Amino acid sequence: MSRRFAQILSYALHPAFIPTLATFFVLWAHPSMFAEYQVMQIVGFMFIATYLLPALFSLLLKQLGVIQSLHMSEPKDRRYPFLISITFFLFAANSLQPWQGVPMELPLLLISSAITIFIFYILLRWTKLSVHLAGMGGLLAVLLFTAHRYEVQILPLLALVFVLTGMLASARLMLKAHTPLQVYVGFSVGFGITLLCLNALSLAGI
Repeated sequence: MSRRFAQILSYALHPAFIPTLATFFVLWAHPSMFAEYQVMQIVGFMFIATYLLPALFSLLLKQLGVIQSLHMSEPKDRRYPFLISITFFLFAANSLQPWQGVPMELPLLLISSAITIFIFYILLRWTKLSVHLAGMGGLLAVLLFTAHRYEVQILPLLALVFVLTGMLASARLMLKAHTPLQVYVGFSVGFGITLLCLNALSLAGI
């Protein structure tokens, strides 16, 4: 894998895109029928709340000199963007509650993402876990849970995401963005927290 390809892969599979991708999949798999405009509304809301607004605030922090780089290679550059993301994720989760027919998986996905980021924030003092791999872990958890819950056959999609996850892990290591341990733990936390939160649906009988 070339360095250039590793960079492209890191951009294409940026963790900020994961909630939007997961939302699209959940709405596709959910047995309830959504009109096309409703799907666009929900996906658009998730994109704005979990990607666009946090990205704009991060850009503002860069312009103000609060963070040195949007790549956030240094742990200190991640603190405020992490807190901003947590705030928007919880805001989005709360905002989805009144929307009639919205699957409970979506607010739980946002809550699990906020918890994951908070764990990463706490650990910044000691290590810089891979948010990229946490995002892919969360996406895999959503795919597995949703496919099982709604009996959707997605084996080719799962295989693709597994392959992309492995490639992304290799890319992050090639770019020396993380150590192998930071990559593995990042994935495990993202996968575990997301699956735990989603399984709360089954435990609650929802």
